[in-house]
Amino acid sequence: MDQGFGSTIISINGQPKEIAVALSFSDIDVNGVAWCEPVRGLIEDPKEAVRLLGSLVVISAICRESGRLEDALGALYMARRMTTKAIRSIEESIASLLVTVAPTLPVSKTYEIVPYHSDQERFLSCLRARSTFDSIYHPGLPYGGLLGIGGYRREDTGDKPIDNLSFLVLNKGRTVATVPLLVYADHVGSWVRWIEGMPGIPAEIFYENGALEFREVANAITRHLIWLARRYAIREFLFQEVPGSNGSIARTLGRHYRYSAEIWERPIVDLTLTVGDLFKKVRKSYKSSINWGMKTCRMEYLSGSKIDRNEIARVYSLFRECQVEMYRKYGDSFSRALFDEAIHMCSRNAGEIAISYSLENGVCGVVISSDAGGISYYALGASKIVEGHRSPSHWLVFDAVQRAKKRGNREYHLGRLFGAPITASEYSTRKMSKRELDLLFFKRGFSENSEVRHVFRFVTDAIS
Repeated sequence: MDQGFGSTIISINGQPKEIAVALSFSDIDVNGVAWCEPVRGLIEDPKEAVRLLGSLVVISAICRESGRLEDALGALYMARRMTTKAIRSIEESIASLLVTVAPTLPVSKTYEIVPYHSDQERFLSCLRARSTFDSIYHPGLPYGGLLGIGGYRREDTGDKPIDNLSFLVLNKGRTVATVPLLVYADHVGSWVRWIEGMPGIPAEIFYENGALEFREVANAITRHLIWLARRYAIREFLFQEVPGSNGSIARTLGRHYRYSAEIWERPIVDLTLTVGDLFKKVRKSYKSSINWGMKTCRMEYLSGSKIDRNEIARVYSLFRECQVEMYRKYGDSFSRALFDEAIHMCSRNAGEIAISYSLENGVCGVVISSDAGGISYYALGASKIVEGHRSPSHWLVFDAVQRAKKRGNREYHLGRLFGAPITASEYSTRKMSKRELDLLFFKRGFSENSEVRHVFRFVTDAIS
């Protein structure tokens, strides 16, 4: 028998509705839950979210009855990522299945996988013994260790749950690679993201210094990613690499999945230059605004022990005040967690909060910079128009650059990696919005230098 059948009753708009699923076993065996026909037919339409959730529960039951336990788990994990709060029946079904399946599969006789999701204690223990412990950083993540690894739990986010599938690769007890990986409600495996529905930071594989067997390690990572795609019903992986790096994931994972390749960039400022030379490199049209801000705006700086609960509440209120106009234009999609994590960095003297006030003594801008490993990052920023037409944004960024230099950093990274103007998404394309293009243009005005990354998007359905 090549098909399984099942149904359940769910409530749609207050009315009971039967959800029936006919599942082709040959389809599920080839494409997995993430790309099987019942899921593919519903996932593109947001209006069908409740029907999709019910279908995934039914698919899990069919797969369990037919002995396809990995796919049964995949359907449940996919369903759980879609919910805004825990559903007890889904949690109980996942727990009962985990008793009968292996927490992970061996990838080779030489390499061992230590996953965060099933062995947190050992993962963190191995991590603390390595230099990478302090080097993997992205703006807005909790301070300490592999920043962000321990920070994304359901109860912390307040949003849809995230599967933290980060893992280490060991060779005879020695860590040779670290792979940070989170899976969101859109079922894409990447690293952290700022806004729901926007692409996350592409995940990056960090090879340990002295690890020479790049190809062999990449093969082990690839085998584990393929297993994760099945177990957790992941539709895509998004990875980044430094151009010309060894152990390219595209060479190994690209043999199993279709993928697109893009160039993403992040403007960076060389802080080894003098302040005078930094100003010379600023776009000419910015200089009058910077001079105005320097003469006009009163600045307040906070870091370390100055940042207590009262100050956090005050800074958050000022930050939101400066964002009102932007939210009026583009909508309010800001996550409080991003603010708290950036503030957490600054409270440990790993960054600084800068608050700007106009002549009328009203707040006109807030910039939060985070420091790690000699690099300062523009984590968050907001400003508002004063004197009828003046924006302090140019001054705020240049001031943050100067302050980062004073703190001893060698580079200032102007925010996140910006994707290509036209980027692939599954089998369609997405154009960069005018807002994103304007933001990239604005930040390029402070430096002609960019950090460039190759970004690969792997689609996990079968190559036919």
